[in-house]
Amino acid sequence: MSRLTALIGFIVMLVACGGAPGDNPNISTPSPGGETEVEVDDGVINISFVSASAKQIYLRGQGGNENTILTFRATDSSGNPESNVALSFSLSTDVGGVQLKGSTQGIRTNSEGNAFVSLASGTVATPVRVIASLDGSNVTATSSDIIISSGIPVANRFSLSAGPDWGVDNSRNTDGVSVTLNVRASDQFGNPAFDGIQVSFWSPESGLVGSSCTLSSGSCSVNWESAGSSQNAPDFYASVMAFTQGAESFTDLNGNFLYDEGEAFVDLPEPFVDENEDGMYTLGEAFVDTNQNGVRDLGNGVYDGPCITEGCSSTTVTIARSAPLYLCSGVASENDFDPDPENGDPDTDGDPVRSCEID
Repeated sequence: MSRLTALIGFIVMLVACGGAPGDNPNISTPSPGGETEVEVDDGVINISFVSASAKQIYLRGQGGNENTILTFRATDSSGNPESNVALSFSLSTDVGGVQLKGSTQGIRTNSEGNAFVSLASGTVATPVRVIASLDGSNVTATSSDIIISSGIPVANRFSLSAGPDWGVDNSRNTDGVSVTLNVRASDQFGNPAFDGIQVSFWSPESGLVGSSCTLSSGSCSVNWESAGSSQNAPDFYASVMAFTQGAESFTDLNGNFLYDEGEAFVDLPEPFVDENEDGMYTLGEAFVDTNQNGVRDLGNGVYDGPCITEGCSSTTVTIARSAPLYLCSGVASENDFDPDPENGDPDTDGDPVRSCEID
């Protein structure tokens, strides 16, 4: 080996270890794949977290996306990408068996300065962060939180509201009066249901309603507009429903936030729109016929939702919320509250709502 070759090798090693700033000139060195120029400015290499392909992933075995790919970048002090830099990866926690897949040590950055690592979920809901370290130094970078959760909306955490309330001003005899219907959905852990879940809407008695919206950060909205209200809603109500695929609620006896055999649960029937406001299903009222058998079915006797008990199917069920919009012929009173539906106001959640004038 010539003295010149040895000297170049020493300089490259010094740069990779973070040599003294200002002491390292720009050099060129051949690589195994051919001659590649490696630019070195002051020997300083920085690492930063770039992105995750998914910020939330499903618990292992729940049927959803269990993996996310994280990208980290190495740059010089001027922000230029540094290729062929070795990074190693670790986790902030391994609770529930969350793990990094594949090789995690000495991962080399590509021509854009990027290195990648794959994170796989475990069986416990938790936030986790990935830590990237520059080999041979104390330089590190930490990702943002990756949420491991069921991501499936639960029946008792699925809500429907109308803004500002359920009384729709001037909607009784006027077409085109609009009100926003808002949905909120979270999973058993209280985390937002996963982005991309579709929520469907019905308004079988009166009006026009958006057919669906897509959950983002656990919420989405559509508009309902009055149309033919006087003819189609003689009881002054226009019932609306929001529904999607989700999980039944249950009593969590052991605190693991997942259903275990023997725990009590609410066995959901096929949801219906209570058009006559009597609190029970009446033949002829609209219902979601999930199995397309032409009749409204009651619960199936088994828990539907995320679970880890042996033999549990982790299937989903249609969850829904429905409520009546109160069609006002004028402007709803700001002070006249009456939470009793028998006296003319819907009582969807136990809270008083504005009352309307009726012509």
